[in-house]
Amino acid sequence: MPAVSIVIPVYNMEKYLEETLECIMRQTMRDIEIICVNDASTDDSLRILEALADKDRRITIINNPCNQGAAAARNIGLDKAMGTYVCFLDADDIFDQDMLAKEYNVIRRYDADVAVVHTAYFKENRNNCNMWERLWKEQVVSIEEAGHNLLRDWELPPWNKMYKKKFLAGHKLLFQNLSSSNDVFFGVMGIFLAKKIALVESSEPLVLYRTGTKTQISARRVPMNAYRAFEKIYHEMENRELGEDYYEYFLDYFLVCILYELRCSKDEQTNRELYEFIARDGLKKLGISEIETDQFKDQHVYQGIWSFLHKPYDSKWFEKWY
Repeated sequence: MPAVSIVIPVYNMEKYLEETLECIMRQTMRDIEIICVNDASTDDSLRILEALADKDRRITIINNPCNQGAAAARNIGLDKAMGTYVCFLDADDIFDQDMLAKEYNVIRRYDADVAVVHTAYFKENRNNCNMWERLWKEQVVSIEEAGHNLLRDWELPPWNKMYKKKFLAGHKLLFQNLSSSNDVFFGVMGIFLAKKIALVESSEPLVLYRTGTKTQISARRVPMNAYRAFEKIYHEMENRELGEDYYEYFLDYFLVCILYELRCSKDEQTNRELYEFIARDGLKKLGISEIETDQFKDQHVYQGIWSFLHKPYDSKWFEKWY
């Protein structure tokens, strides 16, 4: 069995796919399998996958007969994964050649459930990257210890992490079947449930996340999906009886994600409908109808929730929040 399984959903990524897979094939850690789930691509992606698979036996191609979306593709890949650890990478990003080795060494050293590496963003020029995460030293943390900082300082999507497969299987964690925001549930619950989260120290980012491509889910977002993701998290937290501190962390990240959606979407009508739904019904479905000033330890959370309940959409307070 391989030590690490790499799961990559592929849909119409012919422009970047070879560069990304070459990054993975050149990793200094050799004991890996690369599971590429071709989600019914209509471009040249499958031909590129087949050519690379002929060069490297570690590549396995799974062909979906019809397009099912990134969440389903990742879940299919996870089901086939044989490794002790799993990474979920995107088909258009760039990875440092030592990324997997560093993640693997640290996650094993601390017997952690999750390992996290530094990320930077770029468009077409990888030499012009934007890295907003603070640099950290190698250490082990948990949501109980790090609290709000853990959610605010990291990227929660899966592409900068390595997961212990037994951890995912034990908690039955899967990606939510949404057209966008489909990794929010997986990312948040993975952090909430992990007993040990290992931070991989590096002086440079190990993942370069490509932005602005037309085929990215983020380029065709459905803002309401972000709410649906948090609604699922809320019910999962209730079922697992996670405590009040987790609820405040949940609301904190809810505000971060929802307000990000409102700021990024250019569809004014869709934004207004989402905002008014949250103010009218959405927060009630997440356990809030009114709040008290001393209800939360973090007043930032209180201010955000209070603003949703009492300020109209046209005030645009969320454009200045955070």
